[in-house]
Amino acid sequence: MGVVCRTAALEAKLAEEGLTDAQREELVKAHREMERQVMRTARKRVSAADFESLAVIGRGAFGEVGGAGVGPQGIRA
Repeated sequence: MGVVCRTAALEAKLAEEGLTDAQREELVKAHREMERQVMRTARKRVSAADFESLAVIGRGAFGEVGGAGVGPQGIRA
């Protein structure tokens, strides 16, 4: 579900409920902040430093293959 779909769903929900303009603006503001956080997380580049190396499975001409675990930021491999 994309940003446009989620925004349209929020607008439809707000139209159904009898909210004041202030309440509606507060909900839209919260929605925009959530979307900003989602997009920031989606754009984050993941590198080898984000993971904890557990074991080397094999070595080849182009590098090593290894098992990785949860890194310091809580990313799971």
